[in-house]
Amino acid sequence: MVYKNSSKDLVWQVIRNNHAYIRKQRGINKKFSTEKFNLRGINSPRFNGFTNSNGIDVSVNADKQLVVSTKNQGKANFPAKSTTTHNVRATRRAIKTIGNTAKSTRTYLQKAAQLRTSQLLRSLKPSKPRGAHTAAAKTEA
Repeated sequence: MVYKNSSKDLVWQVIRNNHAYIRKQRGINKKFSTEKFNLRGINSPRFNGFTNSNGIDVSVNADKQLVVSTKNQGKANFPAKSTTTHNVRATRRAIKTIGNTAKSTRTYLQKAAQLRTSQLLRSLKPSKPRGAHTAAAKTEA
């Protein structure tokens, strides 16, 4: 969404306090953001998905595969061509793969992309019921 006629600093000044994806929490002075291409979820110019010309986003689809979306830097005026998406199998190897992809887009997002991938992989694992050990111990006694 970066426009050729305006700088990203100007766009940030316009949208920093007012856009549809800002989330505020009671008791926390920091603002959060949920827009696409914002890996950290922080409302700041460094991680913002609107102002930066290239970026990376990691999400999960209905088939429980990781979806990696990247912005194409020169295609901002062509919406159909502006992003590229790839499906990646949900394995621990995906952390390194997505980290390398992030390193090629913006190097300082590599660690953030790896952390986001790790969070998504953890959310896909089936959770064990709490208190399973205590319930088994009671039945044996």
